[in-house]
Amino acid sequence: NEYDDSISVCPYCGHVKNSKPSNPCFLTPETVLDNRYIVGKAIGRGAFNVTYLAWDFTAGCKVVIKEFFPSELATRAFGQKELSVFDGEKQKEFESGLYAFVQESEKIAALSGRNYSIADVRGVFIENSTAYRVIEFIDGITLENALKNGKMRWNDVLTIMHPLIETLSALHNENILNCDISPDNIIITRDRSVKLLDFSAYRFYGDGNNKNLSTVAKSGFAPEELYRDRVVATPATDVY
Repeated sequence: NEYDDSISVCPYCGHVKNSKPSNPCFLTPETVLDNRYIVGKAIGRGAFNVTYLAWDFTAGCKVVIKEFFPSELATRAFGQKELSVFDGEKQKEFESGLYAFVQESEKIAALSGRNYSIADVRGVFIENSTAYRVIEFIDGITLENALKNGKMRWNDVLTIMHPLIETLSALHNENILNCDISPDNIIITRDRSVKLLDFSAYRFYGDGNNKNLSTVAKSGFAPEELYRDRVVATPATDVY
């Protein structure tokens, strides 16, 4: 939330001004991106992205910002903004992945506002030798946490699955794969609607519907092809 910049401790969460990031490779809290977004704490680290809470001081609201940051291909010095991309083949892989990340962001942004069950993408921009995706902040509970309360009724399962399947159909028509669908990436909002949160759990190789990829398979939810070193993912990978 927004608070007076002269205060040294956030009255909402207790964040201490000028404190260090939780990981030395992460952006320092209060970093400004795109002359619009104030970075808060990192809330997720995947194989290819870092996810931050942020404040959009133009719109006056919380957002989520996903930074393209494949840990095998780049690093960041503590306190710096710029990514340092490794040389050689890894630089080529980074550039290919960066291009795919921007393309995917633009495709998802074009689908935003159409009542699909995905978090709206509000923009994408290039900065600090990488790219950033701005996503709406959704207040709710993940399906993973909801399941901790016990089994779900069949009617509740249908209520969740129908909009997700329709959304997947729309994404696949745009040649967008998720490859990381699981209860921790599905959020149930306060009004009981459902949203699919995460994308870019993979890196692209090639074009078209079939994309060779490597990923960190999520045990219990990933189809068998994602356990191979280099695989071909199709819409069936998401349907599984």
